[in-house]
Amino acid sequence: MSVIVMPDEIQQLDQGDLQLYLNMMRHGEVRAYNIRLMFVGLFGAGKTCTARRLMGRDITGTSSTDGIDVYIGKCKVDIRERIWQTIEGKA
Repeated sequence: MSVIVMPDEIQQLDQGDLQLYLNMMRHGEVRAYNIRLMFVGLFGAGKTCTARRLMGRDITGTSSTDGIDVYIGKCKVDIRERIWQTIEGKA
């Protein structure tokens, strides 16, 4: 008989993430998909607002960007349910 003790952080995962964790532990690997986005366009086209929306930030009062903005963050995407959830982000 074997007893499996999981850390509290793992026990608090939602069902989908828990299943991913268990599969990773069982098989020793997990597929990760990473992307980088770059928005290029004309002045006033909405690049900053689009980036801010993707990062889960408010766009109220957004003014034109002078120079460039760099946003770094992580998101979790549920492809089946088409849900994009920001995990963390900073400018």
